[in-house]
Amino acid sequence: MLGYIVIYIIVGFIAGLIGDSSEENKNTSYGIMGVGAFISLITAGPFVIAAIIEMGIGWVIAQSIFNKDDIKKEEHKEEQILKHESNKDLSKTLKDIPLSTLTLNINDSITEIEQKKTNEQMTKDINDSMTEIARNNLHKEIMNIMSPLVKTTEIKQNEETTQQKTIQIPYTYGEKQAIKNGYKVIECAGAYNDRYFIKNNKKWILNKKALMKKLNINTDDELRDKNYDVDNYNNRILY
Repeated sequence: MLGYIVIYIIVGFIAGLIGDSSEENKNTSYGIMGVGAFISLITAGPFVIAAIIEMGIGWVIAQSIFNKDDIKKEEHKEEQILKHESNKDLSKTLKDIPLSTLTLNINDSITEIEQKKTNEQMTKDINDSMTEIARNNLHKEIMNIMSPLVKTTEIKQNEETTQQKTIQIPYTYGEKQAIKNGYKVIECAGAYNDRYFIKNNKKWILNKKALMKKLNINTDDELRDKNYDVDNYNNRILY
């Protein structure tokens, strides 16, 4: 019994090898399986159905192993045929459309593309403008917030400067003597205590030795040339 099963599977396998995509080979394959079924009917009677099933199993095995490429080729061929038919239909459709209509449709498509680009550029320009406006408004808001602070700082600095100018260094004994003798106070940055004393275009000398050292001079005449009241100083020292 097992031998019959193997035989019919082999018959179906051979039929499957022969039965490729061509119509002639398919007929040959079906013919071999028909002969196998007829022999089974004569020799085994009712078991002919089992024989047909066994040959079918062999045929499927052969087809799945050896004829995959044929199936793919057939599918590819069908795809090419469908594609060719589609192109033919498209060409026929284009031929049926008047040239003026086709040109109009192309122009409409170009206009639509250009309009889309224009809209995109306009959107970009609007966004850029809004960004610039927002940046300017933010700058204004910051300046509005900072201006009072800056003004307050400037006022404080001015007040501090005024206070510094208002606060005077107390007069020394020599300076008080100059005022007592009728010398006028002149504010002068860089002078001793930022001031000097003058009368009749001659400056009061507080310390002749220190003054000569500062001015890098050595004689009374040089001091006189610079409008210092040398005689007044020498008289004060003597008496």
